[in-house]
Amino acid sequence: MQVPRVMDFDVRGGKVQSYKYRLLPVFSNLLRPTRQWMHTSRKCARRMKPNSARNLPSLTISSIAAAISTHWDQLIVDALMEVKGADAAFSPGFRWGTTLLPGEAITMERLMDQTAITYPQTTLTR
Repeated sequence: MQVPRVMDFDVRGGKVQSYKYRLLPVFSNLLRPTRQWMHTSRKCARRMKPNSARNLPSLTISSIAAAISTHWDQLIVDALMEVKGADAAFSPGFRWGTTLLPGEAITMERLMDQTAITYPQTTLTR
């Protein structure tokens, strides 16, 4: 389950006086879907159907929880070192995609949701 993050700011006189950060659990199974949500859900399902074949096979199974700036980054830098033949690799730790739990399949969709960035270039420096 993803947990939304909320940051509240108290701004007075044009300056931040204080702030509060908290995680808000969302229990989606307790929310009644609206007509708009159902419409959007059906539309998304239709759009995803042509691509479902690429989402079916899992690339591997997660053995540990992979969340923001943790194991996804390690997976990516390990892959960079293997593919590029590098001794070390670095990642900016920007992951904003879905959290994986142990035993969950890592699909192409999950991988794309972790690596959808505007600066995908990698370099090897000797």
